[in-house]
Amino acid sequence: MAKVVKQERARRTRQHVLDAAALEFAAHGYAHTTLNAVADRIGMTKGALYGHFASKDDLADALVESGREFWQSAAAKAEASGDSPMTRLGTVVRTLARELHEGIRLRAAFRLVEERLLAGDRQENLLLDIQGHMTDLVELARREGEINPCCPASDVVELLLALVSAVQSATLSAAGISPVEWLEKIWNTLREVLHTERRAVATCTASDSART
Repeated sequence: MAKVVKQERARRTRQHVLDAAALEFAAHGYAHTTLNAVADRIGMTKGALYGHFASKDDLADALVESGREFWQSAAAKAEASGDSPMTRLGTVVRTLARELHEGIRLRAAFRLVEERLLAGDRQENLLLDIQGHMTDLVELARREGEINPCCPASDVVELLLALVSAVQSATLSAAGISPVEWLEKIWNTLREVLHTERRAVATCTASDSART
């Protein structure tokens, strides 16, 4: 029994450390985050912190992995819903945006992987995984007539990723606007704009034919 209690205490402490590290990484980035600052946030010595994570790299990797697990779960749930590609796309956008707004760990993971991308590290990158999944959904939606084929998939995905990231904007908070409600309104408008209209499809097809 004592062993179980000890293990549970260690698990909770590890979670506290991850949350503290997420706050630091999200606010300051990898380069300007220190283990001392993480330890200070939860009243822990740096030595005690080393009992749970051997280095700053280990902490960063654990947060990125946490973000990856969240994303994989969210994507799997959307896929299992059996909804149309456009509806699944909306589910993914809302889920990511809500977690970015409410969940500090995903915010930290996003900042860390963005920094890795800027540094040229593209291996197993969470943002690239999300981008690839969204691109597949957009292509499916285009084929099924849910998105105007005149809209390039890459442009649509960049727009959606920008929409997801926008929920972190300080401007929304300063204006007293709920980021989640704002996102829902913008998504509904965007869905209408992207939706295929017969006239638009005909124009797009004619334009493509003329170019060839």
